[in-house]
Amino acid sequence: MNNVALDAKKLRKTFAGNDFSIDIDMEILSGEIISIIGPSGCGKTTTLRLIAGFEEADSGELALHGNPVQSLNSFVSPEKRGVGIVFQDYALFPHMSVEKNISYGVDSTPESVSEMMDLLDIKRIANRSVQNLSGGEQQRVAIARALASNPKILLLDEPFSNIDAAQRVHIRAEIRRILRQLGTTVIWVTHDQEEALLVADRVAFMSRGKIRQITNPEQIYKFPETIEVAEFLGESNHVDASLSSDQVVSIFGEFPITHCVQQRVTEVEIKLEGEFFLFIRPEQFTISDKYDVMGERILGTIVDRSYYGHTNLLSVEIEGNQILKIRVPADEFIPESGQVSLGLRSFPRLFPIG
Repeated sequence: MNNVALDAKKLRKTFAGNDFSIDIDMEILSGEIISIIGPSGCGKTTTLRLIAGFEEADSGELALHGNPVQSLNSFVSPEKRGVGIVFQDYALFPHMSVEKNISYGVDSTPESVSEMMDLLDIKRIANRSVQNLSGGEQQRVAIARALASNPKILLLDEPFSNIDAAQRVHIRAEIRRILRQLGTTVIWVTHDQEEALLVADRVAFMSRGKIRQITNPEQIYKFPETIEVAEFLGESNHVDASLSSDQVVSIFGEFPITHCVQQRVTEVEIKLEGEFFLFIRPEQFTISDKYDVMGERILGTIVDRSYYGHTNLLSVEIEGNQILKIRVPADEFIPESGQVSLGLRSFPRLFPIG
């Protein structure tokens, strides 16, 4: 049995008068939740529109659950693709009730509409006008409408961007649980890096119209393949480094190259004469002597502290007047003198400069 929900092969869309193009090669399994992140204008929303059939590709192939919907000689219209979509602005009808919004214009039954309202806990507001709902309630209505027709694939275009932060945390967890329960295949576009890591089975980083890396959340965060991916996904520090034989040399001592580059070993070996730096996440540091460290410790002085409730973000000045951002648990002891001994709890990533 073929469990591939989406198979895009060299799917390409160009735009007249513009050098920019979308080029998609991607395979998604049935029941997977894939998040797509990337800078504004990289092609995330256009990718969704190509999948939904709102845009026609210039070349390439797209199959949904084994059925071709886009190829050289064929194009299946949006209403026949079995794809549901939730737009950023929800696209609800303000003059209609919740129930009528969900049932309007979709291939659904009264039973499926009722089931979705139950599942998303909005049956109690079924007769209320959507213009009188909160942002979170409107979001639930939009998702219920998309799911009422039992789509093969659900596309979410920045679904929580119009909801305040407090609501967003609760609602996205609830929506993810519901989608898991239904076994729905989901492509979830978001600008929120934390959201992408939290909701997805795999995260796809998109830049300049192409998927640059797609893997599970932990892998893409800890082992980004390029500095562009690394810096987009969170805070970072850069520390100068050089190569000596099979070792990376820095102020934190020496590390085996293979521990800092993994799949990029060949690329680094080719460029031994180049310049390099170590990419270090703030949480990779420790100022506690309770932990073993990679390489050597160095001394630094805390010059600023930001309290986040569960953590402290420290600005630590080291030799050469360089400032490092270091994230430690909120209950971590911080000496009054501000003098700390820094170490690395895990190996940093090595990248070439330029």
